[in-house]
Amino acid sequence: MKKCCICKQQLPIRFFNKNSLAKDGLQTVCRPCQKNQYSDYRKTHRDATRQRWKKFYERHRLKMIKRTRDYEKKIGKDEYIRRYKKYNQVMKFKLYNLSKEKYHEMREQQEQKCAMCLTPFKENPRSIHIDHDHKTNQVRGILCDGCNLFLLR
Repeated sequence: MKKCCICKQQLPIRFFNKNSLAKDGLQTVCRPCQKNQYSDYRKTHRDATRQRWKKFYERHRLKMIKRTRDYEKKIGKDEYIRRYKKYNQVMKFKLYNLSKEKYHEMREQQEQKCAMCLTPFKENPRSIHIDHDHKTNQVRGILCDGCNLFLLR
């Protein structure tokens, strides 16, 4: 058992990451508190975090692409696409603070059509986009691929 210096809870050793410089070989902050710290930092330092990620991606681009392709081969293309769609959908809802119910309600209000051009949506999930204000992340509607690209210009 070890005490976290932030939440002051006595937690099992498995809740602490390794630190070779510490006397006991463990960090002083538990994993959940550390996760919250990193999350807060990323929110307050968005530009710095993005720049660091871009530099990392540029240095390791080929390695990351190879890793993705190897994973796709390992689990099969159909399973990879299914997992990608599920993950992408969950992340979109989380990013825009949108529930599945609210999303489907919006689609029903729009009669399964794009909010701008009124074209019926295709079944491909990649062709449906959640339109939002980039400053507030406030959702404005659901758009087709073409209208979403038009707004990006």
